Amino acid sequence: MIDVFGDRSFFAILTPGHTKGHTSYLARTPEGPLLMTGNVSHTRWGWENDVEPGSFLAERDHARESLLALKALSERHPKMTVKLGHQP
Repeated sequence: MIDVFGDRSFFAILTPGHTKGHTSYLARTPEGPLLMTGNVSHTRWGWENDVEPGSFLAERDHARESLLALKALSERHPKMTVKLGHQP
């Protein structure tokens, strides 16, 4: 995880799988933490059921690892809002 601005307000998280250099983001907002998954999970159903984006992957094993890592992060922070790649 990289602290983009050096003030702990916005982080880039390497989440390969959909593409080799895919990145997700975590922002600290006044409303609480906001996780933007990008294409780690396209849909709410996929997120809730631990399903990576099917055949739209560069590397299936890495995609699964990235999905599970972000899921674990969100579970450690239950008040975190999660925004998915193709759905609210």
